[in-house]
Amino acid sequence: MRRVAPRRVSDLDRLKTVTIDGFKSLRSQTIDLGRLNVLIGANGSGKTALLEAMGVLGAAASGRVDDAELLRRGVRPGVPKLFKSAFAERLPRVIKLSATSPDGAGYDVTLDNPQDSAATPWRFSTETLHLGDKKLVSRSPRGGNVWRDGKKEPLKPADAYRGIAPVVQAMEVASGAVNRMLDGLREFVIYDPQTAVLRGTMADTLPLAPLGLQGGRLAEAVGQLLRPAERKLGTLPLDEVFALIEWASDVDVSAPTADLLSPSIPAATEILRFTDRHLRADRNRLSAYDASEGTLYVLFALTLLLHPRTPRFFAVENIDHALHPRLARALVRLLGERSRSAKNRKQILLTTHNPLVLDGLDLADDGIRLFTVDRTTAGHTAVHRVAYTEALAKVQADGATLSQMWTRGLLGAVPNLG
Repeated sequence: MRRVAPRRVSDLDRLKTVTIDGFKSLRSQTIDLGRLNVLIGANGSGKTALLEAMGVLGAAASGRVDDAELLRRGVRPGVPKLFKSAFAERLPRVIKLSATSPDGAGYDVTLDNPQDSAATPWRFSTETLHLGDKKLVSRSPRGGNVWRDGKKEPLKPADAYRGIAPVVQAMEVASGAVNRMLDGLREFVIYDPQTAVLRGTMADTLPLAPLGLQGGRLAEAVGQLLRPAERKLGTLPLDEVFALIEWASDVDVSAPTADLLSPSIPAATEILRFTDRHLRADRNRLSAYDASEGTLYVLFALTLLLHPRTPRFFAVENIDHALHPRLARALVRLLGERSRSAKNRKQILLTTHNPLVLDGLDLADDGIRLFTVDRTTAGHTAVHRVAYTEALAKVQADGATLSQMWTRGLLGAVPNLG
């Protein structure tokens, strides 16, 4: 009899599916997620809307959806009436969101966002937590119920603006599978690093420990990962870091000093310091202010992956920003390889407009997934996975690359420019 390999614990920490119905341009879509997920599509196709819907779902799992909670997750504050899909057909009454985990946990929520004022929290219409086909907790406008030992008991939600998911753990009715799923949803954030913030010369307006959504506190986070005696950044050998940052031979963290940074430049209490392998020993130290921005983006991405206190579930907008196409490809390849580690519990979504990034994806690994994002003729966002099939394997074996297929329009996810 064929032996089935046991599922790694880290796989159970990840989400399996996310379903979005009625949010912005996403009329009804289900996305089957892997460890590393890359979204490609034309400008305005709905990639960011997809990430923001996950941010709303994470806020709901935390028990409250309002502008402050959404902004904290990297979701752009918007005009209230624009959150619901507004196509020619009938407007949806509510936004429906749900998630499942590999071991059968599920969370379903319907939300009614305010139409008159952004200051008003979103109203919870219905919520359900379940494990397989077994309901654990549910609520509706008529009230709520909790199931204990197979028996249904009444549950009175606090109010329509508070979700019931946060109280589940206190009630001791949720399993480990449900708690893991909720924890992953609650942690979800969208990173959008900014060069000035990465350099440490501008404050992060979206601070988060250990790494802000715009890249704030990068030096401190890198310092927490560096293990100089072992020549490692977390679990990653520094030789692999400097294979990406070719001009540097070392990196450390120090206080800003006059020989590294002009007094006219505002700086944090700690700064990154690089050693340029090509310069003479008495002039080979550079601060983050003088280093290339691509170097900082590489360190940012690696720190997100390797730091034990960064969220388990997160997205990065435009992972290729400021990177040479070949460097972007190498970085994404490394992220994919390192995400396989049983110790790595991260689940990542990336967006990109750089075709070469696709050539860094090993789609033969089922945990690494590529999704095309397009708009239908009706304007709905449609998300499709580029599955690794025998046909795709043959085309690649014959010399075609994913980047070539994308730029030729064979994958979709391109603008209709004629």
